[in-house]
Amino acid sequence: MSKSAKRVFCIALVLILVSCIFASLIQTDFGKVQITTVNIVTDSGSTLCGHLYRPKDATAENPLPGIVTCHGNYNNKEMQDVNAIELSRRGYVVLNVDEYRHGHSSPADFETWHMTSVDAVDYLYELDFVDQSLIAVTGHSRGAKMANEAMKENLIRAAAGQPMKLKAVLLVGSEPWFDSFKLEDATVGGSSSTTQSFTLTSELEALMEEINAPVDLAVNYGVIYASCDEGNTMCDSVGGDVRRFLESDKAIDFVDQIGAGLEHGQKVEDGKFYYGEIDGETYSRVIFVNKEIHPLNHFSKASAADLITYFYTVLGVPAGHEEIANTNQVWLLKEIMNLIGLIGLFMLIYPLACAFMKLPFFSELAAAETPRKLPGFTGSKDKLIYWLQWILYAAIPPLLLFPVEYKWIGAGSGAPSTYNDFFGQPNTNELVVWSLCITALSLIVYILMFKFYYAKRGRTLDDIGVRISAKRFFKSLLLSALVVAILYYIVFLADFLFKVDFRIWVIAVKTFEPMHLVLALTYVIGFAVFYIGNSLFTNSNRIEGWAEWKVLLVSCIGNILGISIIIAFQYITFASTGHLPLNAIRVINLFPLVVLIPIATIIGRKFYDKTGNIYLGGIVMGIFYTFVTVANTRTDGFWLM
Repeated sequence: MSKSAKRVFCIALVLILVSCIFASLIQTDFGKVQITTVNIVTDSGSTLCGHLYRPKDATAENPLPGIVTCHGNYNNKEMQDVNAIELSRRGYVVLNVDEYRHGHSSPADFETWHMTSVDAVDYLYELDFVDQSLIAVTGHSRGAKMANEAMKENLIRAAAGQPMKLKAVLLVGSEPWFDSFKLEDATVGGSSSTTQSFTLTSELEALMEEINAPVDLAVNYGVIYASCDEGNTMCDSVGGDVRRFLESDKAIDFVDQIGAGLEHGQKVEDGKFYYGEIDGETYSRVIFVNKEIHPLNHFSKASAADLITYFYTVLGVPAGHEEIANTNQVWLLKEIMNLIGLIGLFMLIYPLACAFMKLPFFSELAAAETPRKLPGFTGSKDKLIYWLQWILYAAIPPLLLFPVEYKWIGAGSGAPSTYNDFFGQPNTNELVVWSLCITALSLIVYILMFKFYYAKRGRTLDDIGVRISAKRFFKSLLLSALVVAILYYIVFLADFLFKVDFRIWVIAVKTFEPMHLVLALTYVIGFAVFYIGNSLFTNSNRIEGWAEWKVLLVSCIGNILGISIIIAFQYITFASTGHLPLNAIRVINLFPLVVLIPIATIIGRKFYDKTGNIYLGGIVMGIFYTFVTVANTRTDGFWLM
């Protein structure tokens, strides 16, 4: 290993260690909050995994309010770290769960999936250090739908004479219930969306028949919405303009559940608590709207402040704790620490591989000398052809995005939902097929250009690093697997010792279950092919006379220009008109790629200069990103389920 590689290796390890220590200190409020992993085996036989944030003064003698938090679709519990950290340091016991089908919770059928927050509330209710009269539930997006499920379940149970376990419900980025639950509006089986045509389990149907009356929404109820929420479907009365949500009939209907006295055509006041009575008891309704988009709801100081305000208002300041201003937030410092560790993890990849290439077994993977650069431009024709080809490569990903993901694999569904028992992740299915289509079409262009233009100008297969023996290819596979295994050993060690992982907003490197290892094996070939292809196209930019920074800049921009234009078009149009021009979730899924693909590009360049071929860098990043992908999304099918 060279001196520079050793230096990078040491810096990376220091960054990872600093990240783990300080992220842990911040999320535990410097030891005032205990975080434990709980695995709750429920009546269905499924396991619900969560992080339990317990203030040290929460005891059987001093029970504190409890709050369940739940993440959105295709996410994981760590996406709710913002809320768990800020609420627990203020004295609330917080149970932050992985939905069923996500993270470390069991894959489950549709009905069980929607019991996520129901089961979490039931668990929290039985803890002796939680005040049973002060339990609430919140969630983002699909997690808010889970909160609605918990609300529906508890209201119907309570109407049938069972304990009412919920004091309050706060939805973030999702539609609330608007009317009382009536048996004639319900269907049996499955689970409900957030429309009022809801569904019931057979157990709840029996209770509704026993009650034989509408079940009112007798609970404190709040909503946090983004001013530009991609999923807001409640604005028909204002021309579908989501920016005018507070003026919509639906917003008025929501606060009028408790007799707020507003009429259609008026406007709900942002952040105002409206109070009224249901069956002689006083309840509240409130809507908060912040200038952000849906994916920023769980990475937002404004939304975090509103959430704090809401729970202080409806649950009160926990006993023994002083009120902390809602602007006093530390979660971003913790996220910065996670980011530092994430940077360290990426920095570790290349020097770690270089260290192994010093061993006799892997030594032949290192090239004897740095590969020569490709011939420079000899005239304006060469420049024109090069840049036209560059533009074409940049255009292929966005041109294929919606035909492949939305129309073909997604079958026109609003969100990814296509899966089978072997390819069990809808999101990953769309991403891997899109990636393979990009590679196939780009490779066709590359082969044609090479055969009819570049080969005639002296470029050879050796120049582009595609030649490799079977023995060296096998060793490249082995070394790649070894590097990724060590990276994930660090990830699991960080989780075990510090209860942290490595992330920032929509990018996360986290632990996974054995199921995800099996799933990764079904997807890894597709992603490896994509990143090997990406390495080929990137390293074809090694033009004689170009500085390395220029090679990297041109390559990185080319790799993300098309998808960046898609994102910009989507949100500029949305912000200016209040209407989405493109499918929301497919564009949101592009966000992490704007960062991850350039990182793979840079690392792939380093490996190319070290090995003289496109394979080791492409395979390492393909395997690594496969695990990153399968660990961070929803699993609907698995052949061992």
